Formats: sequence, C-alpha cells, structure tokens
Amino acid sequence: MSVSEYADLKYTWRKMREIRLGMEENLDIKVYQDSIFSYWQMKEIRLGLKDGLYVSCYTNLMYTANSLINLEV
Repeated sequence: MSVSEYADLKYTWRKMREIRLGMEENLDIKVYQDSIFSYWQMKEIRLGLKDGLYVSCYTNLMYTANSLINLEV
C-alpha cells in the first residue's frame, strides 16, 4: 500500500501525516481514513490502535478529539 493512494485534496497535511504514521506502524488505517475525521480524531484513533485498544467505538463521528481522550468504554 502506498500513501499516494491518499494523495487527495480532501486530506490536509496533518491528516496525511496520521495516515502515513499509521502505515509506518503497520496499523489498519482503514479504521480512521475517512476525511470527515479531524486530524486530532485520526491521531487519537491511531494511538489507540497502536496501543492495541478496541477503537471501533471511537470511530463514531459524534465524538470530538477532546472527548476521545476522556472517553471511557
């Protein structure tokens, strides 16, 4: 998989960075690749994946990045 697949104007440079970091860490970036997520949300989901957490509940768009930090599941 190449990061060039995500070279699209719908992704800001910060979102592209989160995609790239996830790819470098061999994470399933499909979980957070939706351009609707803010880069902070993408980061929090990526960090959760990296730590081996169950992140499906975090991909709900009703949560802001700030609420993801404090969310208890």
